[in-house]
Amino acid sequence: MEHVESLCSTKSLKQEQGQVLLDVVFKHLDLTERDYFGLQLADDSSDNPRWLDPNKPIRKQLKRGSPYSLNFRVKFFVSDPNKLQEEYTRYQYFLQIKQDILTGRWAPQDFEKEIAKLHQQHTGLSPAEAEFNYLNTARTLELYGVEFHYARDQSNNEIMIGVMSGGILIYMNRERMNSFPWLKIVKISFKCKQFFIQLRKELHESRETLLGFNMVNYRACKNLWKACVEHHTFFRLDRPLPPQKNFFAHYFTLGSKFRYCHCYSYLLPDSKSPWNVAPLSISTPSSVDAHDITRLLKPVPLTIFQVILFFFFQVIIF
Repeated sequence: MEHVESLCSTKSLKQEQGQVLLDVVFKHLDLTERDYFGLQLADDSSDNPRWLDPNKPIRKQLKRGSPYSLNFRVKFFVSDPNKLQEEYTRYQYFLQIKQDILTGRWAPQDFEKEIAKLHQQHTGLSPAEAEFNYLNTARTLELYGVEFHYARDQSNNEIMIGVMSGGILIYMNRERMNSFPWLKIVKISFKCKQFFIQLRKELHESRETLLGFNMVNYRACKNLWKACVEHHTFFRLDRPLPPQKNFFAHYFTLGSKFRYCHCYSYLLPDSKSPWNVAPLSISTPSSVDAHDITRLLKPVPLTIFQVILFFFFQVIIF
């Protein structure tokens, strides 16, 4: 994939929102289907990936010192990339998947030998045919489209928590130990360095199951939480969440102000959502109650006291 370097070295660009930098990159690449891609901060560990937030100032997301380095990557992997509308989008998928396989991010140890064997059987294909077959094969890999986050379980064993289009996966020593589809998850939350998954109660169970995992630090925990919110919203909602227009919502909200507003089914022409959507609650450390994802971060009605208090602080500040 394209490696984006030093694009935010100027002071003026650093003051802008992340979306401005994303638009610069998308325009440079002449990319039409933009919702599938993002910029990953290259100075972060690959075990705890962090994406440039389009709604926050760039300067607040980058470490001090320049030049800055960010990686342009596929952020949301659809189940069948050959169904993407634009050929150029499929080509960007091909480049990303090829890079991840060559670096050992996805492929099993004997995958390269298998590729060499298949290469002899498919000589003479056009580049387009070769890319089509490559994507068809790659999407069947177990680790296709999984974004990994390093963690430890309650027994202090090292594990990797994977987030993908279909739900959350748990891996230990590169072997899948468990999988939790979005339909099975009632609530995701985090507190300090602990990440929690609350599972829907089964018929034979008396109560819902709560799973806890320990992350490296608070930021790694929040990165994982955001990844879950983004993937659930992108792949499971029928339509994007509308942006908030309430002026006071920016100042008076409970919990994290993070909000993701894109969804995959909305991007497809004349499509109906392939998912049977179930509510997923999102909880943050400062939340009083968990919120349904379709109502995530809606403004809390203000009392007269809050309005007066707001303007009082405005006078003090200015």
